[in-house]
Amino acid sequence: AGLFSGRYPHSVGMLGPASMWAGFRFSSQATHAAGHFKLLDYKTMLLGAAFEIAGPDCPDAHYEGIGFDIRGAAGRLLLAKELPAELPAILDGRRELRQPFYLQIAISETHVDRLDEGLGHVMNILDQRAMTDNTVLVFTTDRGMPSAEAEPTLYDRDIGVALIMRYPGCFAPAQRFPDLVSHIDVLPTLLEAAGRIPPKTMNSPGLFALLSGQSATARECIFAEMNFNRDYIPKRCVRTDRYKYIFSFAGTGNHFDELYDLESDPQESHNLSRSFSDLYDALGQPFGTRNLTGYPGDISDACLYGGAAEPAMEELRHKLAADLAQWMTDTDDPVLEGPVASPRFYDKIAWLKEQKG
Repeated sequence: AGLFSGRYPHSVGMLGPASMWAGFRFSSQATHAAGHFKLLDYKTMLLGAAFEIAGPDCPDAHYEGIGFDIRGAAGRLLLAKELPAELPAILDGRRELRQPFYLQIAISETHVDRLDEGLGHVMNILDQRAMTDNTVLVFTTDRGMPSAEAEPTLYDRDIGVALIMRYPGCFAPAQRFPDLVSHIDVLPTLLEAAGRIPPKTMNSPGLFALLSGQSATARECIFAEMNFNRDYIPKRCVRTDRYKYIFSFAGTGNHFDELYDLESDPQESHNLSRSFSDLYDALGQPFGTRNLTGYPGDISDACLYGGAAEPAMEELRHKLAADLAQWMTDTDDPVLEGPVASPRFYDKIAWLKEQKG
């Protein structure tokens, strides 16, 4: 949702899956990439599934008003081996072949060799039609490397995604940028590459200046979020070039925030905001009200609010927490108002009330 709107997911209504069981929908007050390019008189096309719009169990009505003119292989998973047949068909199906186009392709496979093969098909087909030099090609993924956790996380192994962009004659080839980049940067970059100024409603100015060799201000931090997957696990994070701060609004226990030094701890295994230890006299004080390690305060202070052992880290912890709170305020994050239920939750309540007659 962030990738195809240029806005944070919670800003476009996507706090969970666009599936029938969850019921989240891309906001009618937001504009999808297809809608932006349709307004610019581009032919807009979709090949494969668009999970930011609809799950495989959703009706076609979910696509109404999004902005796609043509949908091929819609609503189903697309395999890389199908691209040599599906891609030419949708490209050549345009009525006016000279009309500029926006094409969104979703390959469902995560197997690296097959994914590479699919990307090769796309590049070859563009070459065969002499489209390479005037086409912006973007390759990215929806999450990072697979991990042991069944649920997504906000650790770098999950939010660190692949992103490759090519635009011959404009973006210098074979460059790798160390800058902090987010999925919300992609759409405004594409709009500027098409000669348009990104709307102010987007949460990012884009990367066009950076990629085209112009002077660009480096971003100080990026933000990421998670809300619903199978369960409701609302978390937010802010990441600088060295540090990561994660804040959890749900769950059990007292570990509500995490702070990592990514330079010395790239695996994010040592939480600096919980760097003290707990030791209690279970016989003398069976209710565990005094932490014998010498951490100031009683158990409620120590366990509920945490604290970094080093004063500098504790100061950083509070600064990043403040930055996170400000970002959530600026983007009207609904979690600041309290727990968020899925739309289907309210549908169930309504159905149950109807049973009273």
